Amino acid sequence: MGIRLRAERERLGLTQEQLAVAAGANKITVFRYEGGAHLPTLSFLVAVEAVGVDVGYVLDGKRSMVVLGLDDAALLGRALAVIDDLLDKHHFSPSEEVHGRLILQVLKDAHSSASGSKIRMQSLDKLIEELTK
Repeated sequence: MGIRLRAERERLGLTQEQLAVAAGANKITVFRYEGGAHLPTLSFLVAVEAVGVDVGYVLDGKRSMVVLGLDDAALLGRALAVIDDLLDKHHFSPSEEVHGRLILQVLKDAHSSASGSKIRMQSLDKLIEELTK
């Protein structure tokens, strides 16, 4: 359980001290939980869930839902802004399925780029043009 707690903390880009502050605990408590010396308390788990920790994963190793780290959430926000701008540019109101395809394409393009955060507009322009024909 401690290894998974550490993985979640690192996924969120938090230090032990930052996670401790979010949970109303101290750094030593987080260190002990991550090291397996103690099991996290219910109040600790409830508190860290509020900052994005997937508590289901910490407890049983299974992801309970799609979980985004801060970088992923920022990328998704940029992707949605890019899509909205392109849809306005093309005067296109897609179905939910098409809108989902556009979001997936933006995220795919961003993750395949060298920096992991660059969004290529050209492929989306082409995709929207194909969808509006």
